[in-house]
Amino acid sequence: MTAPRPLFEFHLETNVKNPTRRLFLAAAIAVLPLLTLFSNISCDFGKRDAYLAGYVEVPNPNAPIATEGASWDEAMAMAEADIPLRVGAVWKNDAILYRLGGLENKQSEAVSVYASGRDVFAAGHCEGKATVWKNGTILYQLPENIEISEYGDCAEDVQLHVSEGDIYVLVNGKVYKNGLEHTTGGSARQICVVGKDLYVVSDWRNAKSNRTAEVWKNGAKLQLGTGKYLSVAMSVCAYGDDVYVAGGMVNSPREKAIAVVWKNGAALQLGNGKKKSLASSVCVSGNDLYVSGIMEDDSGPGLEVTGSTRGERWWPDRGVVWKNGAVLLRHTNGSEDDKGSIQVLGEDVYVSRRGSVYKNDKELPGVRQFCISGKDVYLYGHDFDENHAPTIWKNDKVLYRIKDFSPSTWNGALFVK
Repeated sequence: MTAPRPLFEFHLETNVKNPTRRLFLAAAIAVLPLLTLFSNISCDFGKRDAYLAGYVEVPNPNAPIATEGASWDEAMAMAEADIPLRVGAVWKNDAILYRLGGLENKQSEAVSVYASGRDVFAAGHCEGKATVWKNGTILYQLPENIEISEYGDCAEDVQLHVSEGDIYVLVNGKVYKNGLEHTTGGSARQICVVGKDLYVVSDWRNAKSNRTAEVWKNGAKLQLGTGKYLSVAMSVCAYGDDVYVAGGMVNSPREKAIAVVWKNGAALQLGNGKKKSLASSVCVSGNDLYVSGIMEDDSGPGLEVTGSTRGERWWPDRGVVWKNGAVLLRHTNGSEDDKGSIQVLGEDVYVSRRGSVYKNDKELPGVRQFCISGKDVYLYGHDFDENHAPTIWKNDKVLYRIKDFSPSTWNGALFVK
């Protein structure tokens, strides 16, 4: 039996007289070892890093020292004071990248993170004051106080975006650019930055005390609602030359609020006024428009209004996704104050709602955040099959088990770059 022929054959001709052929032959022989070397190297040029914002708990150096003979009240006060100190932190992949610097021995927490170039920015609070960090060090503090919940968590949403060297922060309904307040007419709800363009959605009360939705681009206002009745703007996104705003409006005193998306100021209504509805986030995929929000669920008997003497009833809100104006998906939970997002990857629709994430019509157990980067979807949450281990998944496969875990990363913001 003859031996199989190799896929490639190289024949060395020792009597080549043509100078050009001899030069080409020598170059080919020189390159062969390099080809062999690179054929054994697996290069992942698409690798991305995942960042999380939160805090770690450390022993509190400010805790009082118990003394012998202390009274019961004194002992209880010492026990309440002897709680861990929370220090803001940023994780990169599976380990802490920075413990955020600040006022010595003071509480801090990061609630947003953004990586730009070689720098990592975080926003949150330090001792109740809105703070921006760069590479672990305080860059500046803003003249905004942050509400801290009874559990010690940051109770305010702090949005952070970095674009072309500028840092944008939204906190307490105000927008700051590089530490200076950026004027908007009302209380801002969300920002979107594309290059040097800043989009802000807000609403304000007109002379009739009606809340009126508006969107701002680089300081110029476009009013969305008529001002005759209530209208609210919840989120904004820009695709090419088009600007989309998700929100809601009331058309008459006899109708309920209607979910609406404004495209360059023109309204697309998603409800009919018979059921309360509200749009909270919007995205564009190809030629399709996707919107997430809530709609009143009147399929059941409803719930009696507490204290009602006339048998009045109300119906709970449920999550809903619209595609090109028609209901596509329904979710089990939803709320008017959802600050979630919606993104589409291929045929799958991902929606975040109040600390839960849905893939199409199914809630993903334990998942708290999602981020789509390129053709990949990253998830952050707790793996119930691994003793609630904090985990980052990529395309449904475990990518990282997060080390040095503390309660901070339960709601930690996820950013992928």
